[in-house]
Amino acid sequence: MLVAAKILLAVEIALIVGAIAAVVGSFGFYAIAQMMGVRDMNGGLAMGVATTVLPIAGVIGTGLGLWLGIVVVRAAGAPTLWIGSLGILAIAGAVAAAYFVVPKLNDGNPYDLEGPRPVVYMEVRLPWPIQAGMADRFFRKSFESYASSHAQWDEPRQRDEDGLTILRFKVKLYWRVKDRQMVLWRADGGPKMVFDLPLPKEPESTEAYGPWKRVDYLLEGEGQRVPASKVYDYHIRTKIVMEGP
Repeated sequence: MLVAAKILLAVEIALIVGAIAAVVGSFGFYAIAQMMGVRDMNGGLAMGVATTVLPIAGVIGTGLGLWLGIVVVRAAGAPTLWIGSLGILAIAGAVAAAYFVVPKLNDGNPYDLEGPRPVVYMEVRLPWPIQAGMADRFFRKSFESYASSHAQWDEPRQRDEDGLTILRFKVKLYWRVKDRQMVLWRADGGPKMVFDLPLPKEPESTEAYGPWKRVDYLLEGEGQRVPASKVYDYHIRTKIVMEGP
């Protein structure tokens, strides 16, 4: 029985160290890449980190953890072995149970594909008018977050108000995440205009559009972030509608 406790504790230490190494290595690599100017377009960087850095760091960490576990069990006495191995096992079981039982610990879950989901309706007010029917010829768009969704044109795609043109978009949300952005740029080139959308993880329906919000910043060249000048006096507002599949 003592041998079983030693094996259990060594394996537990190896798994814990491996998990820590995978998480720290992944987030560290992602943060360094972001600081070096690598843009996470449509979650590509995050996906690359998850499929390469995370497993590699996990394997290396598990190997180091196994070595550390062997060192620990060789030096530990019988009471320490049993308390440590069973205690870690109990804590792991409690955390796993809480993760699956308490929905709030898993609020990044996707929406039920068969049930209603929030649809974000967006209007972008240009600083000048454009010719009718030219919205999709003049502009390109992208809706970005940790779990990206495809932004669509809303019909009618443009309308005029007070001598200015307003572009209309919509996007159906699939995941309960935050830090969503609407990105707009001219088809003939120029910087990308980034609108940070102050939406909660699980937005609720709104009766009307919210207030206008000016573009937050521009992305130039290889993703260099710069303040939006007066020339880019674009504004956005949003409305949330719950819709079925």
